[in-house]
Amino acid sequence: MSMETTAVTLERLSPGWLAGYYGIGITEEQQAYVTIRKAGLIRRDLFSWGRVRLRLICRGREVLGYLGMWIDPRIGQFTIAPFIIDKRHQREGIGREALRLACGEFFAAGAPRVKLAVRPGNEAAEAFYTKEGFRFTDEIWGEKDRVMSLEKDRFEQKGETP
Repeated sequence: MSMETTAVTLERLSPGWLAGYYGIGITEEQQAYVTIRKAGLIRRDLFSWGRVRLRLICRGREVLGYLGMWIDPRIGQFTIAPFIIDKRHQREGIGREALRLACGEFFAAGAPRVKLAVRPGNEAAEAFYTKEGFRFTDEIWGEKDRVMSLEKDRFEQKGETP
């Protein structure tokens, strides 16, 4: 594992980033949790600029993962989905840094809370999000995905500034 000092950034998907995007390694476990195909996210982000903003998680020019930032201002909902870190870069703190950047961007845009969903049985994701301040709600998305929410004040208490 190399000791990188370059900060993680969230970059908008553009033609110059496509090769890195398609090179992201997915574990078998991640594959079971990925519910949105990459091609669909690309079409939405590059062509419609609609409610989803795909962000590549990068360090310098290296693509380390991606996340979708869904915004529905009509109902004030701000959601992260999907959220994938390349299998070659897991357990390096990249996911934590990217999650904090995305939440900070949402809160700076006026979000009162940020939501995401966790598939039942994904204990690693539950532990990670809980450690970052997310709490389970009573909501279920789809047939079984449990919703977790991070309130702005909890984010600010952890020392993050939107």
